[in-house]
Amino acid sequence: MSPPTTMPKLASIVDVADQSFDYIICGGGTAGLTLAARLSSQPSLSILVLEAGPAHLSDPLILDTQSNGSELRGNPAYDWAFKTAPQKHCGGREFLWSRGKTLGGTSAINALIYMRPPAEDVDAWEELGNKGWNWTNHFKYANRSESHDAEGIVSGPYESKMPLDGPMVEAFNKFGIRALTHPFDGNINGTWLTEGSQDPKTKKRSYATTAFFLPNAHRPNLTVLTGVTASKLIFADQVSEGTAITAAGVEILYEGKSYYVEAAKEIILSAGALKSPQLLELSGIGSPDILGPLGIACKVDLPGVGANLQEHMFFGMFFELDENKGKNTADGSNPKEVETVFPMGFARFAFAPLQRISPAAGTLIVELEKRLEAEQEDGKISTSLWDQYQIQLRLLKDENVTDAEIMITPMALPHYSRVPGKSYLTMLAGLNHPFSRGSIHINSTDPEAPPSMDPRYFEEEFDLQFMVEQAKFIRKLSNTEPYKSFIDKEIIPGPDARTDDDLKEYIKRGMSSTWHTAGTCSMLPREKDGVVDAQLKVYGTTNVRIVDLSIIPLHVASHTQSTAYAIAEQAADIILGLA
Repeated sequence: MSPPTTMPKLASIVDVADQSFDYIICGGGTAGLTLAARLSSQPSLSILVLEAGPAHLSDPLILDTQSNGSELRGNPAYDWAFKTAPQKHCGGREFLWSRGKTLGGTSAINALIYMRPPAEDVDAWEELGNKGWNWTNHFKYANRSESHDAEGIVSGPYESKMPLDGPMVEAFNKFGIRALTHPFDGNINGTWLTEGSQDPKTKKRSYATTAFFLPNAHRPNLTVLTGVTASKLIFADQVSEGTAITAAGVEILYEGKSYYVEAAKEIILSAGALKSPQLLELSGIGSPDILGPLGIACKVDLPGVGANLQEHMFFGMFFELDENKGKNTADGSNPKEVETVFPMGFARFAFAPLQRISPAAGTLIVELEKRLEAEQEDGKISTSLWDQYQIQLRLLKDENVTDAEIMITPMALPHYSRVPGKSYLTMLAGLNHPFSRGSIHINSTDPEAPPSMDPRYFEEEFDLQFMVEQAKFIRKLSNTEPYKSFIDKEIIPGPDARTDDDLKEYIKRGMSSTWHTAGTCSMLPREKDGVVDAQLKVYGTTNVRIVDLSIIPLHVASHTQSTAYAIAEQAADIILGLA
């Protein structure tokens, strides 16, 4: 939807401090603004959204899609630019974790990729103990979040103008990876041109602010304050030991001063998978082992807070194209040229089972299962994680279930040297179902200090070998006709990286986060390290919920933008008693 010609006036601290609102939403990002729009549709309810970043309303850098968000990520005016802890299995590297520093959150700075997860991945949430969190419901709520001449996300189909797209599809077909025409219906096993969150009419970014805030900013019961940090939840006195506690309000920081705002009904954390666990721990909800050393009294003992972190990652392989056949691709140095070739950067996606891309799949899966079973027998794997692993292993064995992801972009990425006039192609490989698990925990009582973020990349060695198999598949694909005729040579990692060990070193040096963190406030039974129940209510509380990607108990093979919207839509119905 196009934003209104006049921008709405946002709230001031005077409008919020010492006031009472029915629902306080901590985080005005992808999920938070969607939830606020749905709750504020009830005129009898008052809704407050607290967003730490600036508003950036009608900002051309956000709305413009030519840069595919690349000018925003890493830019401190728009990106919190978090850093992970040094990664033991990646040579001590610290990874950039970009997150949107603005109203609209990461939907304002992402690469606009819009797709839905496979049905079996969402059904796994219900299998883990969360009634109602299944593909049937997810499909309904995903549809609701998308615009049908009303508020919602507007997406447009990608249109590849690469001359090698047809030959590429033919090459994929030779490996049993077929072209899909309807990848939004729960089956993503194949290759397709996906959609991007761009308004086809205006060619501008469609994101949570334009889709859910601006169309509803006129509502008198919707208050949005930006530039404010939720520092901790304030709880009413506990009636007796062991009873659930009730949040009375939120302590906030605004321009260096502390204020308080009261919640008449509920407080909802939508700060994302990186910050929602931080806010819980600062409020005394989490593991005593984390809170005690910082002098924070543990109000609710929930060791699952900040645990079960799962993160997508990817690496790229770069090819120089035949100068006679690759002229309609871009060298990446001219944004206008990239726009001409492909308006939002990515040309094609392919998802496939491991068995389709690797002849070693059977052996690798058997070895992984034996190793995990041995670790489980030795007590090294918790009951909760073992439940997740059992599902992951079952799906990994299924030759119709997708594991590998290949993304194609018609240019060389900017940080690699290029020869003017040459045409390039980047093929990216993604890991979507990691067996490695990380954590996020506070190491300070300062709410404006980032927590320690440790994904523990490649702690489970299968994750790295999985990516090696993808690298070898990309090479096989590039040597398969008719696609092969368009490739002149592989530039990176190049001919020196031949063995599995060579490729492992390249991947560890060159991979990046996909910024799809999930799981840090998992929706699981409490006895299995859950943080929220199927109603998204935090265990041990009467009126605190979490609505963002942190509640996902087992990650999905998808870019997560649409998933965040759908979670918020379902949460709204739960809160309003409509689910």
